[in-house]
Formats: sequence, structure tokens, C-alpha cells
Amino acid sequence: MELAERKVNDIIIKKVPGVRLNTKSKDKLFGDLFPVVYLLAKRKTGKTTTLYTILDHCADPKDTIVIFFCGQITRDPTYKSILKRLQKRNIKYIPCDSMYGENGEDELANLIEKLKQPDDDWAALDPFAPGNEEADDPEPVMPKLYKPDGEEDSDGEPVEEIPFRYIIVIDDLSDEIKHSRSLKKFLKESRHMRCMTLISTQNKNDLPPECINQFTHVLAYAKIPSEKRDSKLYQLFNDMSLNIPYDSFREIYLRATAPEDGETKSHNFLYVDTDNIKFRKNFDIEYKLNN
Repeated sequence: MELAERKVNDIIIKKVPGVRLNTKSKDKLFGDLFPVVYLLAKRKTGKTTTLYTILDHCADPKDTIVIFFCGQITRDPTYKSILKRLQKRNIKYIPCDSMYGENGEDELANLIEKLKQPDDDWAALDPFAPGNEEADDPEPVMPKLYKPDGEEDSDGEPVEEIPFRYIIVIDDLSDEIKHSRSLKKFLKESRHMRCMTLISTQNKNDLPPECINQFTHVLAYAKIPSEKRDSKLYQLFNDMSLNIPYDSFREIYLRATAPEDGETKSHNFLYVDTDNIKFRKNFDIEYKLNN
């Protein structure tokens, strides 16, 4: 079929003038301003240690509130270390051991509505905000823009950096995640609410099926059954809609999650950037696929 062309007007789409926001995050972990990250990990595979690393790199003392929904937030030794580290870095956090309040109230639904409010309304929820009992910061808790001195983008325009405003951690709440009516809505809207989201389960089936395609990144740890075409790894592969053969994906997964030399247990994970179809072993080793 031949297509004929005819110019009908002189309208050309141009970039919006003025300062442009940097669309890449400052950290080297995800390269996405507001990533939605899923950690699929069995017990004792190093998942909570990975969360420690992510928070250490992504939370900004100047302008981040970390909100935990975690059943083990006050009992797990690694989580105690995470909270101690946040305190040491003067990073605000709110610990919740459930997504539901004492009266069965859906706290995740409440959070969605709260995050849609102007930032000065956050004082009612933030226990560290001025006017609240534990407040010790004389400055209001408001979002800020950070522009590195003299930094310019490739077009010679100044670039403004926005740190994560909120980091939401949902972990060790498989039953609540499975039956949550608010989770899908939250994942779809979290980017618009300046949230980085971290969700962890031990089994992929703990997640509502429609949630998987909301994840920008998946961290898949060792011990996920992969041999059969109906295996958990194959299901995960299909849900991510990766444009590569399953056998290639399985080979990458087994290589990334293999134990280090001389070790019998693996704490390694396969990092999948689902938007760009990129793969890493842990955070630091990228795999190049040869066509």
C-alpha cells in the first residue's frame, strides 16, 4: 500500500520553555522518579536487607516521609536497624503494623485521600510536623525543589531535582494485600502523589493479578520454582509482559540468583526494569542481551 502525504498546516510541536524538571531520580538504583517496586522473596533470602539499602539510598533527610505498613515493624531485628538508621539520618517515618486501623478502617484508602491533599494538610498525620507533640523542626514540612549548583541538562537549561516526597513500604502483610480493595488504586495513582512504593510478598499469588503490570521494577529472589511452564516464575514472566523468550528469562534468573562461589545459600536477586526490559544481578551488575 502506498501512502500519499500532504502538508495541511505549519504547526510544529515544541518543548515547553523554561526550567525543566529532571525525570531521572538522583539515586542509581531505579533511574525512575517515582518507581513502583515489587520484591518477590522467600524467607531468609535477604529481602529486608535489600529494603535497608533502598531506603538508605533513596530517602532524603530534607524532604522524605517513609510510611511503613509492616506486620514485623517493631519485632524484626533488621527492621529495628532500619528504624534506627532513619532516626540517625533525621528521616521522618510513620510505622504501621497493618493496613487496617483498630476499627477496621482502610488505612491505605485513607492514605490515598491524604496524599491528594495540599502538603500543609499533612501536619495532622506527620507526628514530626510543627505544632505536634514531638515536633523539633522549626520549618514547615513542605515539598522542596533542589537544583544542584550550576547543573544543566543536555539542552543547556537548568535541571531541578525532586527527591522522593514519600516512600511507602508494604511488607509481610500477604493476607491483607490479597484482599485489599485499595491496593490497585494506590499503585495506579502513586506516581501522581510523588510516591516511591516498595511491596514485598513471599508468593506471587498474594498479589491481585491486576497489580503486577503496575510495577516498574521487580526484584525476584532465589527459590522461585521455574522448571515447568505453569511454574511461579513463568507466571511472573507472563505478568510482566517481557518481550523475550521465557527460556532466556529463566536462564538470566538462574544465573543472577545462583549462590556465590563457596556458598550454599543465595541472597542474590534478579532485578528487572519492566519498562525498559533491562536486567541486573542485584543492583550493580547489568546483563546485556545478545540478539
